Amino acid sequence: RGARAGAGRRAGAGTSARDDAADAGAEAAQAALAELAELAGESAALVVVYASPRYDLDALLRGIRRVTGETPLVGATTVTHFRDGELAPAGQGVAVLAVTAGRYRFGVSAVTVVDDDLLGAGQALARAAKQDAEPGRSPFSGFLVLVGGPVRDYQDLLAGTHRVLGAAVPIVGGIASIDRPEHRSAVFCGDRVLRDGAVGVWIGSPEPLRVVRGHGWTAAGAPQVATDVEGTTVRTLGGRDAAESLAGVLGWTPL
Repeated sequence: RGARAGAGRRAGAGTSARDDAADAGAEAAQAALAELAELAGESAALVVVYASPRYDLDALLRGIRRVTGETPLVGATTVTHFRDGELAPAGQGVAVLAVTAGRYRFGVSAVTVVDDDLLGAGQALARAAKQDAEPGRSPFSGFLVLVGGPVRDYQDLLAGTHRVLGAAVPIVGGIASIDRPEHRSAVFCGDRVLRDGAVGVWIGSPEPLRVVRGHGWTAAGAPQVATDVEGTTVRTLGGRDAAESLAGVLGWTPL
């Protein structure tokens, strides 16, 4: 996950690699708010958090919210994060992004996700976030979704959001991640840690919102064919266990 703030942008970012969860959260939040105040001279309307799952996540959020107060907060666990081109070591630290509203309006929601009703969960998530952004309506909008926990068929969750939002609303987001098998992924909403849930952010805008995507990955090794796929899980590449195959190409030790 990335966080970046620069000249002309109405956002501030802060990071911390302190061992104590509450101290790390507070330090990253203070840096984010200070940069936002310097760049925009405004207070935060939305706080986005990406953090290592190795932290005590409840303590981490308490530390952040001691600084940010009741400002709406969302986020997710990640293997790593980057800010201004600097990548944190895997399994370390927290990154906080503080965004001012400006011409935009934000509505935040969260749901507990269960595999037998992903469609309903997606509908509830989108409906609640949209309602949270009222009163008034923006002519254009977008939707951010972060999902944590053991959910497998994310397509049904997104189908539920589309039923409420319609095809014209762009949807972006991602899946919370972990760096070790013994950890559990989670998403954040306010002071809550949801290990089997999803959070959504409705973004109301006076102008159309464009989805721009890109990454900094470069090719490694020869192309490989996915020979066994189950849902969103690639099991084998070229007839070989996918994890072992990738580990061989990248020089990693499989977990």
